[in-house]
Amino acid sequence: MISNHFQSNRVPRVIYLSHAFHTMTQGDLSISDYGQEMKKAADALRDVGQPIPEDTLVLNLLRGLNPRFLSSVDYIAGMNLDFAGALNQLAIKELRLANTNKVAASTALIASTNPSYGSSCRSSTSSSAPPQQPSGQ
Repeated sequence: MISNHFQSNRVPRVIYLSHAFHTMTQGDLSISDYGQEMKKAADALRDVGQPIPEDTLVLNLLRGLNPRFLSSVDYIAGMNLDFAGALNQLAIKELRLANTNKVAASTALIASTNPSYGSSCRSSTSSSAPPQQPSGQ
């Protein structure tokens, strides 16, 4: 009785879980959080009899990445990494991006607080006298 009920719900559940897995995107999640969510979705599919092959898991991970990671997609796809390896490569990229943003922010702060970087240049030859009009003849 219970097994019949479970079996009758299996197909709609597989469809729902499969859709959720294949449309998952990173958005603003960290790489770690995104990887955990992807793994949970894959585990849920496995639990209903639809295991996700490792290469499909990696490709789906890469497909849903935030655009700031797009420069790493071809590199990671070409390395033929497993899911954990792909996550590690993306975590390194995430650290690099965070460091680049920190350096850029600190450089901008230094530039905005240092008067020698300002654009308030004045000509030392400027005169306060009004321009002379040519004399009419």
